[in-house]
Amino acid sequence: MPSHTARLTAVIALAAIWLLTHRYFGIQHDGQFYAVQALARIDPAAYAHDIFFSFGSQDNYSLFSPIYAWLIGTTGLDRAAFVLLAGAHLAWALATFAWHGNGCAGRRSGSASGCCSRCRATTGRRLKWPMMSCATVKAS
Repeated sequence: MPSHTARLTAVIALAAIWLLTHRYFGIQHDGQFYAVQALARIDPAAYAHDIFFSFGSQDNYSLFSPIYAWLIGTTGLDRAAFVLLAGAHLAWALATFAWHGNGCAGRRSGSASGCCSRCRATTGRRLKWPMMSCATVKAS
């Protein structure tokens, strides 16, 4: 069983690697649409004649834009985008630690590949989704 210091060191090392490999480049791709939708909530008159908003959008069915608009109003657009991204990264990390803490079907393993091979050997076949590479389903 690794010591508390060894675990903490591993977590800090993983966080450093994650931050170095997932740099923030600003608002890009679909993030531009979400930013404009949030800005339109803040100042509807500025976007009243925009074709994107003329006939409605999926924004009416989402909780994201009101939250994003509030954050933009309190911190500014650039900082709000960064805060949401940091929150998303933190959520992924916490979910990963929680999932790994469950030990993949109740079995602890020192590595993800060991976890996958144990799950495959005991519960069925391995799913082929890249994000769920260790998940298994019962063989039918």
